[in-house]
Amino acid sequence: MPSTMSPLIQLRELHAYIGDAINVLEKECSEHNDPMVDVHSTEVHPRITRILSEEVGNAEKTIFGAATMLQASLNPRTVLRDKILSYHITNALQVVNAKGVAKILGTGKVSAKDLAGATGINPDKLTRIMRLLCSNLIFCKVEDDVYANNAVSILLASDEAQALVGHCLEDVNPVGVSGLYEALTKVDLKDSFALSASPFAITKRTELSVFDYWKRHEPHAFYRFPKAMSAHAEYDGFAAAKAFPFADMSGGVIVDVGGSLGQTSRLFLEENSKIQLVLEDMEPVVRAAEEHWTVNHPDLISRVTFQPCDFFKTQPVKGADVYYLQNIIHDWTDEDCVKILENLRDAMTTESRLIIAGVVPPSLTKGPAPRPLLPNYSESFAFCSDLQMLYMCNSRERTAADLDRLMNPLGVKVVKEWKNSGSFTLTECMFCYTTLNCEYVDQLIHTISTITMSSFAQFARNSRKIVGIGRNYADHIKELNNVRPTEPFFFVKPMSSLLFKNQGPVLLPRGVKVHYEVELAIIMGKELKDVRESETDRIYDAIAGYAVGIDMTARNMQEQNKKKGLPWAAAKGFDTFQPISDFIPKEKIPDPHNAELWLTVNDQLKQQDNTNLMLFRIPRLLEHISGIMKLEPNDIILTGTPKGVGPVVHGDVMKAGIRVDGKEIAEGLMEVKVEDRQGGYEFKL
Repeated sequence: MPSTMSPLIQLRELHAYIGDAINVLEKECSEHNDPMVDVHSTEVHPRITRILSEEVGNAEKTIFGAATMLQASLNPRTVLRDKILSYHITNALQVVNAKGVAKILGTGKVSAKDLAGATGINPDKLTRIMRLLCSNLIFCKVEDDVYANNAVSILLASDEAQALVGHCLEDVNPVGVSGLYEALTKVDLKDSFALSASPFAITKRTELSVFDYWKRHEPHAFYRFPKAMSAHAEYDGFAAAKAFPFADMSGGVIVDVGGSLGQTSRLFLEENSKIQLVLEDMEPVVRAAEEHWTVNHPDLISRVTFQPCDFFKTQPVKGADVYYLQNIIHDWTDEDCVKILENLRDAMTTESRLIIAGVVPPSLTKGPAPRPLLPNYSESFAFCSDLQMLYMCNSRERTAADLDRLMNPLGVKVVKEWKNSGSFTLTECMFCYTTLNCEYVDQLIHTISTITMSSFAQFARNSRKIVGIGRNYADHIKELNNVRPTEPFFFVKPMSSLLFKNQGPVLLPRGVKVHYEVELAIIMGKELKDVRESETDRIYDAIAGYAVGIDMTARNMQEQNKKKGLPWAAAKGFDTFQPISDFIPKEKIPDPHNAELWLTVNDQLKQQDNTNLMLFRIPRLLEHISGIMKLEPNDIILTGTPKGVGPVVHGDVMKAGIRVDGKEIAEGLMEVKVEDRQGGYEFKL
């Protein structure tokens, strides 16, 4: 949405945003004992290879987005002119990349004459190419007719980066230039999403897929592609390895489908010494991958199986824990994607996870960036990648909704998106059941995934606190003979009380009478401090999602402490006293004040009420809490329990969940056994 600020105020706001963002980056470098990035240095800065926090990632994007908007605000004509003429930069870059100029320069400096001799290019013409690139901060001119690498150009010195640039500028760009207009305007092509209607097919006059055409007619492009994608893996793989909790897996097998040389999945092995990897691709690529691992990763190769595989045919590995596809689905039309996904579904068990990794185009109307920045911080990489898929395959980069549309008829559904600070996203999928009512809850609880990791355990490592709201349902206040509060009040539970699905039973301390309390849990996605109840957009934007929680309470211990006027945090804080379901994306609960919570003990219904009975709604709760203590990403807020609380004893089995419009939310289903704790604390009156 266009900003309503005056142009001068916009400029001052952009100036302030840049200043604030620089302060964030300075603090981050200080915390890691790093210098700030120096564009004139040829050393790869440590922060380029580490995962950035949301705050630091947004600071980077703020500077990029503000700089882009400043240019457009100051001189639109210059911006348009530079965009029109930017093909000269890519043409110059293609030449220096093909001639290996970055490798020739290395970390030293080379005269134009010597550079011309090494490349075979006329020195005058080479100088004209280099000065354009230097003016765009690719290479630098250190003396008259003497050039050197800088922080940008040194990245071109690796074989993988050289292959990536060659792939983009030699194998892809000419197709867009020559075939895109015809594909978009010709009557018999413009509305087609068939492979034969792609700009690539039009330019090459073929009905073959890109990969089949390259293999048959342009083998240099075919064999360059895996190396080029390994450069992408270098950029994205570290983010993938850290975004999804591979480190939490207790073992098992990951199948890297179409994994090229395995640069990304290698990082999974480094994250977790217990997992095994199956690396799949076409036979020539697999042979090259085995040679690559033998030379470069001899310490890991014993944990890798190299499996030739065509993902349009039967998946040879059955029942793996994780099937991982990075930058695969975007290469194919919807029809072909369904074939790929169907083969994987047939190999999956109810315990398998399918992870689809790639860039996801951001929204241009909704996003985290403050005004007057564009909501997506003017990031365009995902849109460029999307157009590349259009050029080559008549395909696209797909959102979670796009994937759901393809997979739902196959019985597979998106359950969560994992990402760090960029547009690269890991979309986690699993088996789903399209029809459900309470008669099938028992069956569903036992058939929903019990993967060897807890996908929600990521929160445990990052959360700071669990905040529990007390007395937020009138009937619950009555059943415990408590006084109705005039404002929200809360208590804090330790993170050590968390009990994730399939991690074991609730343990009853000796001498304690323990009650269950089912609650809707809020999972924070962004920081909130001193928010006002009226700022509902800000509040709900800060919420990442929800979960179902069972707030276990040592009731006799709590009551005794209340009578003595003592704190009763211990009554809520025993280990295992906070069972919690899988993460529920907030899109699954569009109105958190109109959902039905339920809990059974030994299949006897004990609690069942709608969240519309909350005395204090979520905006009021978060206003109250954030006015006292800062709410941070991954914090958990329990919003109170309805009536029906009661005791559990050794051998009991609790089941709980949440329904929206009468339909069960699969991620919210949970089953927890209750057992006596051996040893430890004993409560005595």
